[in-house]
Amino acid sequence: MKDLTEIQKSINLDPNDPKAWIELSEQYLVNGMQEHVIAASTKALELDNNSTEALQHLGNAYMNLNLYQDAINIFHRIIKLEPDNPIANLAISFCLHRLSRISEAYPYISKCINSDTQLKLVQLILGIYYYKQELNFQKAFDCFHKEIDLDPNSEFAYAALAHLYFTLGEPEKAIVLQKKQLEINPYNISEHNNLLMYLHYSLEYSPEDTLEASNNFYKIFFADKVANNTIQNDFSHLDLNPNKKILRIGFVSGDFKNHALFFWLRGLFEIMNSETTKIFCYCNNFEDETSQIWQKEVHQWTNIKTMVDTAVATIIRKDQIDILVDLSGHTALNRLGLFALKPAPVQVTWLGQTGPMGLPQIDYMISDPYLVFDGEEKQYIEKVFRLSKTFAPFSKPDKETIIDEPPSITNNYVTFGSCNGFLKINKYVLETWAELLLKFESSKLLIKSMIFSNDNEQKRVKDFFSNKGVQNSRIILEPFDNDKNRYLEFFNRIDIALDPFPLGGGTTTHDTLWMSTPIINLKGGRMSHRISSSILINAGFPEFVANTKDEYIEKIINLAKDTDAIAYYKKTIRQKYLNSPICDIRAFAKDLDQAFRMMWQKSMSKNHLI
Repeated sequence: MKDLTEIQKSINLDPNDPKAWIELSEQYLVNGMQEHVIAASTKALELDNNSTEALQHLGNAYMNLNLYQDAINIFHRIIKLEPDNPIANLAISFCLHRLSRISEAYPYISKCINSDTQLKLVQLILGIYYYKQELNFQKAFDCFHKEIDLDPNSEFAYAALAHLYFTLGEPEKAIVLQKKQLEINPYNISEHNNLLMYLHYSLEYSPEDTLEASNNFYKIFFADKVANNTIQNDFSHLDLNPNKKILRIGFVSGDFKNHALFFWLRGLFEIMNSETTKIFCYCNNFEDETSQIWQKEVHQWTNIKTMVDTAVATIIRKDQIDILVDLSGHTALNRLGLFALKPAPVQVTWLGQTGPMGLPQIDYMISDPYLVFDGEEKQYIEKVFRLSKTFAPFSKPDKETIIDEPPSITNNYVTFGSCNGFLKINKYVLETWAELLLKFESSKLLIKSMIFSNDNEQKRVKDFFSNKGVQNSRIILEPFDNDKNRYLEFFNRIDIALDPFPLGGGTTTHDTLWMSTPIINLKGGRMSHRISSSILINAGFPEFVANTKDEYIEKIINLAKDTDAIAYYKKTIRQKYLNSPICDIRAFAKDLDQAFRMMWQKSMSKNHLI
């Protein structure tokens, strides 16, 4: 390849030579100068409109800038000239994957597979198609392994394998593969977020492991950013009076849309937004009809989806936010880089992911008396602030779904059930449930999960139980139903819900109580493992919470033997739940508002900012 000086000489000699401009765009592409690539390849195309090489450079530049639809448009121009061009077909399929339009990608992937060229990423994208679109996990596994054979340093393939194992309830394998991916590329922030999520699902990794990974996350991505942040701790534009009357509170989330978060926080902002508390929402996602409901409840709404962190920090400072609240944690649409800039004097994390964020710039983590026990504060970077009762409220569904009598009355056997995501149903859970079924023979187990759309997964799980001595006739496996009403009807088909562990249900636990179904939970060893137990205790059902695996099995069997107790719970759980602190949104709003004021007063004391 010619160097820039040689290429520039060629252009000076003949400015109308498209080949020279193509060479220039290629040189810029190698050096990561995307805007220059666009300029040079555009000039080449003015001189030769049918240059597939110039089009390829231009499309690659758009891809590198995450302008995937623009890239698709360019690569389609190549396909018009060369319908079977493997590079263009691969690029389009990759862009469609990045845009979550996986079903559209397969025709382009097929063109790549049928070509003679062994292109990197073909097997990866094909595997993602099998995984996401067809739920054919074995084919996905095969494709990801073929991709690694072609490219042993394919970080994307290791990450895809990790996520697949995670989906199938094998977090330990996912963690090993995710660490391998991060060895190849330690600077992929989304994959670091995934590792931190996987650690919460494993019984074999400790809170100390999660804390160490969180600290490492901060050092890699934000330590330098913080060191060069000239505005951090400069809050001279604010009234820092500890007893100020009006607090301006900002909430940052990628889930201000049709998402489970809506049912946790429904109506909360409208109640809190008052003469003394002004609520600001910063939405890090595209908006929908649910977003519009939220917008009406708050003092001010700003969409930050396309803004860089520094621009958002400037807006937050202009809005004079006193307390900034993270609602995403390490989930996909978080803006932790924004919090690292410390645009508000007090910063809090809540709900997104109940574990350490890794950022010293986040001052508090919201908890309750049942999530973080005394002496466990050392597991977190943030100060743990316990609300008086529950850590979060919940709103009931819009429709009053009918509660049927327990199915055991007509079945003459007890049906246990779970419809949690299978990523929570690990080998320890399956072994415990198998032990339960062997000890209580007049029972069946019904599990609904997305993975059971695939017959091979049904066979895999049934074989597991069969190998433990449980007959296949006692195991009922069904695909998950996305229809809310049909989903809630599931709870009328079971007598007792089985909470998985170490991560139990969240929204699912609320739905179980709404449908007046008793649920037995195994309380875990850290905050993220105690969400379900906190919900159950706050709802008034501490008897549903076990402290050990043996107690978990014992509680389930004792309840299964007492059909009168099951029938009683079916008649009483919903009303007791609705009368509990969890469903008292006004009391919770008052508690949370008071908590924010206590955080503010403590932070603004003479030993802190003023």
